[in-house]
Formats: sequence, structure tokens, C-alpha cells
Amino acid sequence: MLTTFSKPNLMNKEKHSELTLVWEGDVSDTTRAMEVLSALQPHTNLTKLAIHSYAGLNFPHRFGDSSFSKMVSIYLSGNEYCLFLPPLGQLLSLQELVMKASMEWKK
Repeated sequence: MLTTFSKPNLMNKEKHSELTLVWEGDVSDTTRAMEVLSALQPHTNLTKLAIHSYAGLNFPHRFGDSSFSKMVSIYLSGNEYCLFLPPLGQLLSLQELVMKASMEWKK
């Protein structure tokens, strides 16, 4: 279980094009989950993102901004507390969006 979080330096990982995030253990702290996800700043070369069992009520809005402009594939699964998606329609390179076993999304 994650009890402390130090911000990883993902901005310098420019050779990595894929990122997978998995929440494990007690995933009921929605505020902490949002803080952790908001603190992550992947490199702009990221093309594939997978998020599993995220406990936040929504995703950070920057997931739909220009820093994710090369995003081709997003996979979301088991994000049962999440009700709102970021503005993914602004990701012009996005070709695949998969959402599994999540609660109903709100507009």
C-alpha cells in the first residue's frame, strides 16, 4: 500500500512511450489518489497510457491538454470511483480508448 509518495521524474524518461499505473490495497482515498495522479508529469513522447483501479473521482484536466498530444491509446479499467473523464476529444492523435469495469461516466 502506498502511504507516502515522492514525485517520480518522468519528464526525463523521454525514451519511454508507455506508462501503466495500478492502484493496489486501500483505494478508497479519492483525494489522495487525485493528488498522486496530478503530481505525475510524464514526458510528452508518451503514446500509451493505462490506468487500473484509480480511486479518484475524476482525472486531472491536463490529461487532455497539449502535453499529451502524442497519445495514441488510453486504457482505463476498474476505476470504480471515477465519474468524470478529462477532455480526451482534444487529443487529436488518440486512436484507441478502452474503458472497462468502471462506474457510469458523467458528461
